[in-house]
Amino acid sequence: MKKANVVFNAILILLSGFFFYQSLSFPSGAGGVGPAFFPRIMLVSIILICTYNLIITLINHTNEPFFKNIDKNKGIAFCVVVGSMAVMIFLLGKLPFIIIASTMLFIQCIIMRLKILTSVLTASILSISVYLIFVKGFNVLL
Repeated sequence: MKKANVVFNAILILLSGFFFYQSLSFPSGAGGVGPAFFPRIMLVSIILICTYNLIITLINHTNEPFFKNIDKNKGIAFCVVVGSMAVMIFLLGKLPFIIIASTMLFIQCIIMRLKILTSVLTASILSISVYLIFVKGFNVLL
């Protein structure tokens, strides 16, 4: 587990650093908050969390397997979530954001075994909120 964690965290730190560097070319918005604000916050958060995890992994001496006791249903649920995100990324720009995001969130709520009404409300409210935050708050067209 130690080698897999170290390699994974190192790759994520390098990728996040690269994407942070790329975000420096984004246009700045009025008042200092523009399209680069949210990605930079997320990338810095990923770098900090991975650095912390890397330090903890190097301090702790354990030889546990990376994937232990994986349930088949959890593996399928993981694949569906990752697949829905990949489909969302592919469909961005081709379909309205709210429809894509609502569908993806609805699928994820169903995987978490929420009731249908709760899933629909959660997906709708989160999608509309994210859309308004980005479009109205960050001036990013989705």
